[in-house]
Amino acid sequence: MQMTFDPALALFWLKKTVSIMVQPPLAPLLVIAAGLLLTGRRRRAGLVLAWLGVAATLLLSAPASVGWLLNGLETAPVVDAAAMRQAQAIVVLGAGKRRHAPEYGGETVNRWALERLRYAARLARTTGLPVLVSGGTPTGDVPEAVLMQAALEEDFRVPVRWVEKVSLDTQQNARFSAVQLSAAGVRRILLVTHAVHMPRAQAAF
Repeated sequence: MQMTFDPALALFWLKKTVSIMVQPPLAPLLVIAAGLLLTGRRRRAGLVLAWLGVAATLLLSAPASVGWLLNGLETAPVVDAAAMRQAQAIVVLGAGKRRHAPEYGGETVNRWALERLRYAARLARTTGLPVLVSGGTPTGDVPEAVLMQAALEEDFRVPVRWVEKVSLDTQQNARFSAVQLSAAGVRRILLVTHAVHMPRAQAAF
């Protein structure tokens, strides 16, 4: 069987890999590993580097420091009644999936996506607005948006009008969702994602 190279998928995994390497917990662990490797040639410098990695791991694991870091990112206000009245649709962004979930027949959304879907269902019941779910297939066989649709309709009893199942990142979420929304005359939306992700998602949309 011939394998085809997908540049978009390759870029997705490259960004994921870089993101994992520069964030806790892997980034401090890489510093520790680099320090230990350096001790063979420059013992003092290697030990200093390794202990810096240990200190960074402890610092970035403490609830107080994690909360302080998140406060600078979680700046988006909670949606108010005025915004709800102006909106024409609800857009829920994917957050990942569980590939091994035999109790659900194979794949299903992960807990991060489930948190978003729960709030989207709440908004849909409050406003009566139609819902769009967005998320492609970086792994597995089923697009994330299809799994999101199943969760909303089967578990929350909220119908989904649009399913955007091609996107691989936030920029594509926005671009491909806009095609479907524009065709329906939708210009203002309630965007559902996690607070830490909201500034980047808002900018994209």
